[in-house]
Amino acid sequence: MPFKYFVFVKLSKTQEKEHKEFLVKLGERIVQLRKKKKLSQNDLALEIGWDKPNLRKIEHGRGNPTIKSLLLISEGLGIPINDLINF
Repeated sequence: MPFKYFVFVKLSKTQEKEHKEFLVKLGERIVQLRKKKKLSQNDLALEIGWDKPNLRKIEHGRGNPTIKSLLLISEGLGIPINDLINF
């Protein structure tokens, strides 16, 4: 059985603020691209195999998506991941 390692990093107040701002901007970018494709939250969530509350959490900047999650979202939107995170 493979071992899983978790690394916890303590962020400074400035880093914490920047991290939260990044997550909010990322969420806004996802909403912008989703609407451009004329997809509802439910449409995109179904496309990537999620339920709507998980997607909503990320779109509102309250989730901390993994790279795998970002890849799923970008694939669901039909765009390269670079287009998702370059804002």
